[in-house]
Amino acid sequence: MNKMRIGTFVVALLLSLGTLPGMARADKPNVVLECPDKAAQGTEIVLKVHVTHSENTFLHYVNWLRVKMNGEEIKEWEYSIDHRPEGARFTKEIRLRIHQSSEVEAEANCSIHGSKGPVRKEIGIAPAP
Repeated sequence: MNKMRIGTFVVALLLSLGTLPGMARADKPNVVLECPDKAAQGTEIVLKVHVTHSENTFLHYVNWLRVKMNGEEIKEWEYSIDHRPEGARFTKEIRLRIHQSSEVEAEANCSIHGSKGPVRKEIGIAPAP
C-alpha cells in the first residue's frame, strides 16, 4: 500500500512540475498590435496596442509597455504600485506617419513574471493610385 501512495505522489509531483512553466507563461502580459498592413506613403495611421494580463493588483501588474518603430523607441508607459494600468485589459493608441515600409514592435512586462518578448508587425507602402 505504501508503494502505491509513493507512486501516486511521484506522479502528481511530476505532473505539477510539468505544468508550472506553463502557468508562469500565462501570467506574462499578452500584446496584440492592430494597424493596417499597408499605408500610402506620408499618411498617418493609428496603431492600437492591446494588452491583456491576468490581473493588475497591488503587487502583480504590468509595470511597463514599450513601442518601437524600425528599432527606435517611440512610446513608453511606466507603471508602479501607485499608478497601475487601468485594468487587466487595456489599449493604447499611437498616431504614426508612414514614410517607408516599417516594422512596429511592442512589448509589455509583468512586475512578477516578466515579458513574453516583443511582438512585431510589418506595415508596407501601398502602391500609388
